[in-house]
Amino acid sequence: MYNKATINQIADVVRKILDYREPPYDPVDAVNKLNGIIDNEVADVAIDALIERCKTNEKAFIIHLNKEKPFSRTRFSIAHELGHLFLHMGYRTPRWENTEECFKDSVYYRYAYTAEESEANEFAAAFLMPMEEFKKDVYANTNDEIVNFQKVAEKFEVSTENALNRARFSGITG
Repeated sequence: MYNKATINQIADVVRKILDYREPPYDPVDAVNKLNGIIDNEVADVAIDALIERCKTNEKAFIIHLNKEKPFSRTRFSIAHELGHLFLHMGYRTPRWENTEECFKDSVYYRYAYTAEESEANEFAAAFLMPMEEFKKDVYANTNDEIVNFQKVAEKFEVSTENALNRARFSGITG
């Protein structure tokens, strides 16, 4: 299990490796750079996205995406699956290189909302809205102690709900 600080550090390293310098950060481009593929077909309309990895596939991993979801939700979902890739699948670690195991994200974990799902959400928020940049933008969009989260969300190309949650769960707002 990872703590929030470690997850945020991992997201920072991933962005640095991908040479991302300013928002909005593009999770689709990240998938391509990491030798992954996005498949826009998810059988269950209630599911946003799933990640899968098998050694037998020519691509490193596949993210199955529900194309019916809004743009900001899709971006967060892809970043969430990248969280699983780095935090739980051991991407480019000895475990990744030396195993024949397949990994399929299980929908059933989502309904129970496990620690892994929480960690992947933290990674997605950290990847798309790095803390220092996010704080600066929140303060720059605060007037009379009221934050315009819609403007913050637009800068990072996330939903207003994602921006609100990032502020709430990081202790920026109550």
